[in-house]
Amino acid sequence: MTECDSCVHLLVDDVELLERNLSSMVRRLDNINVGVLALRRLHRINITATSDLRPLVNVLTATDPTQLEPIKQQLATVQTLADDVSVRVCYITDTMRTRRARCVQSNVFGTPCSYM
Repeated sequence: MTECDSCVHLLVDDVELLERNLSSMVRRLDNINVGVLALRRLHRINITATSDLRPLVNVLTATDPTQLEPIKQQLATVQTLADDVSVRVCYITDTMRTRRARCVQSNVFGTPCSYM
């Protein structure tokens, strides 16, 4: 083996290590991105609940229960939005876990892996 061959092997080894490190960082960033998007959506729901619904709650009187109907409808809408976000986050998390498991399995068997 010549000196150049050993340099090439070292370089290939270093590139493979960098690829593994980058793949790991990309997965972490994907998970962070999912969390940030979910938090933004929940923040928007919270703003909606406090800014739109609070004035309605403040004008309610205990003697007229019919005033509760519009608030109940809006509360149901907010709850539906929150449930939708929760379902999407669970779906994305499960999808990421499945892809990660497939990637680990393919790496064990020496086949190329596409995490995304």
